[in-house]
Amino acid sequence: MKERIAYKFRIYPDGEQARLFRRTIGCCRLVYNTCL
Repeated sequence: MKERIAYKFRIYPDGEQARLFRRTIGCCRLVYNTCL
């Protein structure tokens, strides 16, 4: 039997990184919704 290991982590982005994450997620959401 194999043992499964999971890791949890948090990120604390600075202002510029948070802006980039929001922009990227927004673009992905738009493409996903358009393809539906």
